[in-house]
Amino acid sequence: DLFSRGYHKLKGVHHSLGEMKIKLKEGMCPIWKRPYQMNQNLRVKFKEEIDNMIASVIIEAVEKLEWISPMVINIKKDGRIRICVDYRDLNA
Repeated sequence: DLFSRGYHKLKGVHHSLGEMKIKLKEGMCPIWKRPYQMNQNLRVKFKEEIDNMIASVIIEAVEKLEWISPMVINIKKDGRIRICVDYRDLNA
């Protein structure tokens, strides 16, 4: 079994050793895109997944956002979800 079934089981660089940064073109202004709509059942699964990622310190909650990109949710064959962020407008 090569793939982890939970964020807490991921191996590799520990979250305390660094953070992800996205390099922006010079002079870029913050972009705020409206979130894509999702049905209530998907919203529940999405919230559970986000809460799990926060608890596992994969992501962190923030209060105020200047940049917002919408997310696309894909349902896997086993019923779990995959969260993908749509960064197409970033550095466009």
